[in-house]
Parts: sequence; structure tokens; C-alpha cells
Amino acid sequence: MSSVLNLLDIPLLPLAHILKTMSIQDLLNLSYEQEIIQEFLKKIPIRSGGYKCTLNRHGIIIEMEKQSFTFNWNNDSIPDLLDVFDESFDHFDKVFPGGINKLEVCPIIFSEYIDRIPTECSILSIGEEIELEDIEEEEEYSEETPESLLNQTNFNSGLILNASIRFEVTNAKLFNVDYLKIRNSEWMTSSSLERLQNKIIHLQNSYLLETEINSFLHNLKNGNGNKRLEVLTIESEEEEFDFTAVLNGLETIVTENQVYSMDKSTIEGAGHFLPFYLWRNIILHETHDFVTQDGRRVSIQSGGPRAIRVFVWKSKESRKRGSEEVDGPAAKKHCSLN
Repeated sequence: MSSVLNLLDIPLLPLAHILKTMSIQDLLNLSYEQEIIQEFLKKIPIRSGGYKCTLNRHGIIIEMEKQSFTFNWNNDSIPDLLDVFDESFDHFDKVFPGGINKLEVCPIIFSEYIDRIPTECSILSIGEEIELEDIEEEEEYSEETPESLLNQTNFNSGLILNASIRFEVTNAKLFNVDYLKIRNSEWMTSSSLERLQNKIIHLQNSYLLETEINSFLHNLKNGNGNKRLEVLTIESEEEEFDFTAVLNGLETIVTENQVYSMDKSTIEGAGHFLPFYLWRNIILHETHDFVTQDGRRVSIQSGGPRAIRVFVWKSKESRKRGSEEVDGPAAKKHCSLN
């Protein structure tokens, strides 16, 4: 306690410099002892950048996005574990505000305590890599748990269904959130694909047929598809795509070495939803392009034998387009996609 009192005797400016040299853990310890330290820390530029919170079979993890700080805790008792989470996160967020950027929850482990899970975050990630036999051992598990999480959580940016097992979701939030990633999308049908109104979509382990993807692209071309779409990735776990069948009847033009750009805010928010590490600009070496009825250019790319990528350009243009760039020149750093 004397060390805290000595710190408070130091003039404001030198004290700020001293606090900036201390670790986040030491600052949190000090602030826990004295509320006056909490108030002072809010006035100096130490920003959490928001938090990534994980609640799974390994316990709880709370990480600051912009500071070197990670808090881990494990306990056999789920109620006790959640008590620790509530107390710890409330204190961290009070001293270094930022809210929850990404919330990762295992619906199996916490199925009986869904009402105690935080209800506000930017990105909600449900599930983890769990084998089916592990689920059968959990008598408490209910297939309704993911739906309950979706209903109670206000996630304003993105949704990740991260379970390796299949669970079908019909909640309207899935179809309208800005960014969507589904690790096991084998349950998705062509009608599900048509319902999606997300900006960035990444479907893994897809069972969609070439004819279904082709129909989706025809609807997009006719102006009846997803008008918010920016990037769509469809990946098959086993079967290879017949790229010619995907393009059937679309009357595309082969285009080489064009630049697809994304703004900084989109990249920061959508990094978890893209199938590649992304700089602001992406060089597309070979795509098959068409222009939709409402003037949007669409580029279709084979991402290998088991992946289809679709890029929708920002600017509208004539259906008889020239060779000019639509989204601007390449930056010094870019991601090159073959």
C-alpha cells in the first residue's frame, strides 16, 4: 500500500511517464488497490484496443488487442469459472475500456450457463474443434444452444460458426450480419446461399454443387442476388470443382492482372473471414468477369481445385466495359492471388 501512496505523491506529468513504463498487469494490480489510480489511467493514452474473450473447455482467456496482456484461468466448476470471468473482465474493461471485439464460446461446455455469457461483442464465434464422441459424452448438450447464443447476443460485425461438427442455423442474424464464416457448411443448400445478404462470406466444407453455384452467379448477374456482397469464398473438403460448369452460360471475359481493393476499416473488421492474409490491394492474375444488370463488375476465380472465389467491385460501370481499373492502382504492399 505504501508504494501506491508514494506514487500518488508524484506530480502529474512524471507520474504519467512512470505508469507508461509499467506492465499492464502491474497497472491493473495498482488500480485494483486504489480507485484513484483507475481514474488516472483513463486520462493517459494507454488503449486496450478492445478485448478477445474465449470461453471453452480449456477455461477462460481474456486478451487485449493492442497491449501485451493475456489473462488465463481454469477451474473444474463452470459457475466458479464464470464468476472469475465476470469479475476480471469488468475490472479490466473499467481500467482500460474497449469492450469485447471477439467473443469465442464453446456451446457444449457452457450449454447450461448460456444466460451468463456476455451479450455484446463485435464478432461472435461459436464452437471449437470437437469430435462427435466428445459431444455424446456431454449429457447437458443441446442442439438449441447455438440458437440461444445467436438470439441473446448483439454481435454488430461478424459471425463465425467454428464447430467442426455440423449444426444447422436458421437464425436471421446469420443471413444479414456483415461478415460470415462457417467452418462446416455441409448443411447449406442453394436456397440458403441465395438468402445470404452478407458482405464477406467464407463457406468451408461445402457440399454445394457446381450447378447451384452457377445458378447463384446467374441470379447475381441478373440483379436479383446479394446486393451487399463483396467477397465470397466456397471451399470443398473432398470433391474438386468443375470450374467450367461453375461458369456455364455466364458469358464471362477473361481478365489478367487486375487490382481489387478493400478499405482499411473493412480489412480490420473482416480479417477473420478472408481465406488469405490481406493487404489493402489484391492482385488477381486470372479471373472470369461479367457485369451485372445493375452495373456491378463481378470477378470469379478458381482458388485451386477445391475453392471458388467471387469478388464484387465497388464502382458501377457500363455492361460494355473497357480495360480501365475500377478500384484504383496497386499499393506498395499487396496480396497476390493466382
